Amino acid sequence: MADRDARQDDPLFVTRYGRGMSRDSIRQLLEELGKRSGVSNVHAHRFRQTFAIQYLRNGGDVFALQRLLGHSSLEMVRRYLSIADTDSAEAHRRASPAQPYNQTPNPHTYLLARSKLATEWKMYSHDQCLHTLP
Repeated sequence: MADRDARQDDPLFVTRYGRGMSRDSIRQLLEELGKRSGVSNVHAHRFRQTFAIQYLRNGGDVFALQRLLGHSSLEMVRRYLSIADTDSAEAHRRASPAQPYNQTPNPHTYLLARSKLATEWKMYSHDQCLHTLP
């Protein structure tokens, strides 16, 4: 098949014998792969959902995604966006250097985080001073 131009009616997925796979055979294949890998509820639409969420996580445009997925409105894209935004907020919460200041479980943890940040700042400031000396 690779040695000729693709036509619009060519199958996207083919068997090892070169025949097009039906929707049902693709569904069965995905179910079997899910069972083998220990992943439940595997279906073709999961790939579409995963693509949409990853596309938005990686900075993709919501209007371009709407066109890519063929949605007539932004409603479904908003669902994907809310998942991606929640993930981004959680990642920011975990990685933010200001996080120790946003929650103070006990005074010792707060003072320790504050002390560590102050020490890092002094080290940074000292290094900067060394670079500015003649």
